[in-house]
Amino acid sequence: MHKFRVALAQISSRVADKKANLEKILEYMEIAAGEKADLVVFPELALTGYTAKDLFYELAEAVPGPSTLLISEQARRLGIDVLVGLAEESPGNPGILYNSAAFIHRDGRIDVYRKMYLPTYYMFEEGRYFRAGARPLIVETEYGRLGITICFDLFFPELIRYLALKGVHTVVNISASPDVSRRFFETFTVARALENTVNVVYVNTVGNYEGFGFWGGSHIVTSRGQVLVKAKYYEEDLSYGVLDVDEWRASKRGRPILKHFRSDVARLLSGILEP
Repeated sequence: MHKFRVALAQISSRVADKKANLEKILEYMEIAAGEKADLVVFPELALTGYTAKDLFYELAEAVPGPSTLLISEQARRLGIDVLVGLAEESPGNPGILYNSAAFIHRDGRIDVYRKMYLPTYYMFEEGRYFRAGARPLIVETEYGRLGITICFDLFFPELIRYLALKGVHTVVNISASPDVSRRFFETFTVARALENTVNVVYVNTVGNYEGFGFWGGSHIVTSRGQVLVKAKYYEEDLSYGVLDVDEWRASKRGRPILKHFRSDVARLLSGILEP
């Protein structure tokens, strides 16, 4: 498959109401499948809402678990891949939680990415509730390799560079970005695309939570740095874009940035940061 169609499911989640959020996720999957999407992407912590705070300990579930199994069943029925954010409880370790993204394949298989960078400053309290993930995730699909990231991960270009060097053609980032972060993400998605010649799919939540506005504005940036599609600001939206893997290959030939990557410089960086 050289081209694939992505649905950006920019939804507003009800905080701590998994039942309502799951119903919305299943409904949007149905719509996206009807529009011939190959992949539908939901925001960070879409299943619980971003600001559930101490309720995360009650809302988190293992993967696979009740919610992801229902989504998996729907994915098989519809023949569509799904990426959704949720609070994951560590298997066998109640009380250890991760801010996770479940990639649910159309055949029912589930891959899980645990957010590696947890912002814990200003309004962000993720380090209070979640443990940081330990490794990147690369997903093998019918349309090639995808790299999965969550929100603040985009602030760390070395993670995206790693994914690009491992041969992913598209980095998918699910997010819960408030208004104060809008200019960062609208800059970083283009920057990460251009500096790595990868496509970037960005899906943000939308709504007002704890007095903060979340701006939406989900979008796709091609490996040439062009914004292919952009969802509405401050409204729920379901937008679509088609990415071409052959176009990604052509962009890498035309501007072979990664050919110039220097591992010795990367090692210098590691040396500086060692305690």
